[in-house]
Amino acid sequence: MFAINNLYKKQLVDALLDCDSMSDTEIRNSIIDDLPSNIKHRIKIHSTSLTTVNNLVSRCSDFQTGIELLIQLVSANETSSEPMKKVYDAIPNYMGFDSCISNNRLSELLRILAKTIPDEKEWLSIYRKCLPSNYKPLNESFSLWIILRQLANIPLQSKKFLPILLFIRQIADITEDQKITDQLVTWLDKAKAEIEEETDLSIEIESPQEIHGENNHAYLLVHLRPDPNNKSNKLQKFTVHFYKWKNQKNCRRIYDNPGCEKQKILEVIDSVIDSPEFSEEEKIRNIEFILPYEWIHLDVDKWKRKDDFETRLVDDYRLLIRLDRYYDNLGGIRHRRFRDHWREKWTYFMEIRSRMENPDSYIQWVCGNNTFQKKQVYDEYQKNQNKTCLAMTFLPKQSEEVGNLILFLGIPVALWCNKTGHKEEEHEIIKKAIGCILEDGDFNCLADRIHKICRLPEHEKSLEHHLTLFWDNPDRIPLEFGKRNDLKH
Repeated sequence: MFAINNLYKKQLVDALLDCDSMSDTEIRNSIIDDLPSNIKHRIKIHSTSLTTVNNLVSRCSDFQTGIELLIQLVSANETSSEPMKKVYDAIPNYMGFDSCISNNRLSELLRILAKTIPDEKEWLSIYRKCLPSNYKPLNESFSLWIILRQLANIPLQSKKFLPILLFIRQIADITEDQKITDQLVTWLDKAKAEIEEETDLSIEIESPQEIHGENNHAYLLVHLRPDPNNKSNKLQKFTVHFYKWKNQKNCRRIYDNPGCEKQKILEVIDSVIDSPEFSEEEKIRNIEFILPYEWIHLDVDKWKRKDDFETRLVDDYRLLIRLDRYYDNLGGIRHRRFRDHWREKWTYFMEIRSRMENPDSYIQWVCGNNTFQKKQVYDEYQKNQNKTCLAMTFLPKQSEEVGNLILFLGIPVALWCNKTGHKEEEHEIIKKAIGCILEDGDFNCLADRIHKICRLPEHEKSLEHHLTLFWDNPDRIPLEFGKRNDLKH
């Protein structure tokens, strides 16, 4: 959806070589230096212009809006319009923007978007909602550039709303990387101010319901805390807090259930989802279980309802495991170093995935003979600060040691097989499956792929179909976490 077709790369390279800015080494290097870090660090500078420009186009085409940003930067450095006409002609349906957004502001937007890894279906859905009813949606095969161009070329709508600003506002709301969210919000403020100054009108950024409806995405955060007074392994009880997360400024605690038996949690979750807190139009993107490290093994993907078909929660929703890095089992607040390490690792993980590096550079593997040596894994992990993701071909019986390790190291992402007792060759099968899942770098689709695998009928499952995804985003937490000590039993 977002990349230039390979068939047009050669003619684009030929057209760019006719531009003075590409034949001049100093200007060309300046343009490369102006690209986002996730692109420019992958570009190899060669002695010949042909090889360098070919590599430049190839690397930019790996990222959405990369080619369009390159063209914008080249155009800004060209004194003649004739070479640029050849560049525009090299890409079918390219055409420029004819809107109230300035070229500098457009280049800034492309730099930000080039660092994102989109959920294509969701972005297309947002695009259609931002499109006024009297405009025809584009075909799904169109690039993001074409979508941006169409939205930007649509004039001011009723109540002073611009579809292009609505689209960017929605993208900012759903982006996993908080840095990119902040950059998009800042971009919106600047673009809004420029347009208002140019048109002498008052522009609104927040999306009106009459144009595309309210933001209909929500996350259900389920915070489980075991009752420290209950020592029974057969009838474990939890205090369960439910939060509805819409964005960083909108996350409410919507329900509490003290003394809830483990077997009853699924029933309570269903009742919360069916409550008036969630409208019929709202889509629950994830159900995320925030657990104490001793309970990181909780097999939520196997929970079955007591209905005629024994349906499971995972049949209907993406399930993510997370770690309670704020409170201990008595409700006391943990030391902030646990959260500092976590945020540092998450930030680095976001940077790594935007550069689409080889998974082996950031994965700490644990596989083999079904044994888990916490100190050994800890030492290996500490030797390489690039390691941000833990991948295990099995979940050891002492699973609380895994949770404890994740807590101390600040690990934000992990994948493991929740089935034990493998033979040696089975570990290799699972390792290969996990490696394939992580290899393409499209982490926005990772939860979807795991969800699809987990939903397979029992008779179709093999070893790699018992994977659990641990995805702990520090930017998606309840507002009250760590601010007050009101969760004591």
